[in-house]
Amino acid sequence: MWRATWIVMLLIGEWLVFRLSVARCHWPSPSSPVDDQLPQRVLLIADPQVTDAYSYDRTGALLWATEFYSDLYMRRSYHHLTNSKQPEQIVLLGDLMDGGREWDEQGWRTQLKRFYRIFNKQITIPTLYMSGNHDIGIRDGIKLDVFQRFQTQFGPTSSIHSLAYNHTMVILDTVALTSTNPETKLSIQHDALAVMNEMGRATNSYVENGKSGERVLLTHVPLYRPEQTSCGPLRVQSRPYIYQGYGYQYQNLMEEDVSRIILQHIQPDLIFSGDDHDFCEVTHAYHAAQQQRLASEYTVPTFSMSQGVRQPGYMLLQATEDKLVPQLCWLPDQLGIFIKYGLLAGLTLITFFVRCLSQLSESGSLPWSDRKKKMKRMKQEDEENMMDSFVVVGGTDLALSSTTSTAATALSSPSSSSAAKLPSPIKSCLHDIKDVVIVALPFYIACTLFL
Repeated sequence: MWRATWIVMLLIGEWLVFRLSVARCHWPSPSSPVDDQLPQRVLLIADPQVTDAYSYDRTGALLWATEFYSDLYMRRSYHHLTNSKQPEQIVLLGDLMDGGREWDEQGWRTQLKRFYRIFNKQITIPTLYMSGNHDIGIRDGIKLDVFQRFQTQFGPTSSIHSLAYNHTMVILDTVALTSTNPETKLSIQHDALAVMNEMGRATNSYVENGKSGERVLLTHVPLYRPEQTSCGPLRVQSRPYIYQGYGYQYQNLMEEDVSRIILQHIQPDLIFSGDDHDFCEVTHAYHAAQQQRLASEYTVPTFSMSQGVRQPGYMLLQATEDKLVPQLCWLPDQLGIFIKYGLLAGLTLITFFVRCLSQLSESGSLPWSDRKKKMKRMKQEDEENMMDSFVVVGGTDLALSSTTSTAATALSSPSSSSAAKLPSPIKSCLHDIKDVVIVALPFYIACTLFL
């Protein structure tokens, strides 16, 4: 029974929960054929941050296990997502590798191979890659050679893309916009500023040509919002808002003035950001063409199980005839799965232990059970011998002495065979545990390799 229980449990934890988590989340509306064949369905993934030696203060087996399970979690999730959702375009919103900005060329190439093993490069779905502060640095920490290395591998970090029904998707490298190094600032910010200027000029053209589609802005760093602005009820962390903060190679929000300029130039209806690792929904108000406009910003949860939140996630973007529709989706709680494995292992051992104790007690093999039986038997023998001593004249002392010697020998000299061998119930218990391990462990290894 326990072998079957473990097989079912492992199938649930290693396969079914991933499939169900993807199946539970749906595209906002059915896809419909359009003449221009432009993307209608976009999958948004944020902050995979492939775990590496720069992630935590871990070395050896602990670092290996962290990397292995983090990679496995994202690879499974990505496989189920692409097979089930079949998006027409994928966008990764930055922080592709945790130590991308730190690695030398050889180390970076090694991590790049890991990245492509997770996010299968053979998949033919068009994919766009944004830069994050873990990829290129931020503010004065951005190095031109690291920035150019990222662009050479993943393409432009700022760009404009058409979606179905005249909607527009704008990818803006807000990390590059934070650059403060006067020697490299213009080179690093060039593409982002060009996109902002082009979108500013395109506004009048869209109006003249009758294009009424919406605009969606994609940024790695969330835009500024007033202090303690609530992120809404769907946030996982206990902290209910994103606060402005600075530190080594990070900045939690764009500056207020830069955010205002971005909004006025891009004039988005929707905004998607990353970096924070948890979901957040806020509304920005800004002025454009002498009127106030509103834009909803959604911070996409991290795609990784190793970035400080129990519930990773992703988002879907659907282009419909009338508007752009977002959908938040959650991934499995991997820590919760491990906890369930631990509880089942504990229950398995406790069940075998209790059964073993019960069998030992019934067979009289327990030490306290055996001693109790011996004492009872000796007491009966003493009573019989005492009765005999009254019958045999002058033999009392001899009988009692003989009885005492026999009792002492029985208590102090257990048979050598029972001392050398384990009782059969213990053997049976250990054999049952071995049978479960022999089935469950190879099956778990097979699950990690093939599911």
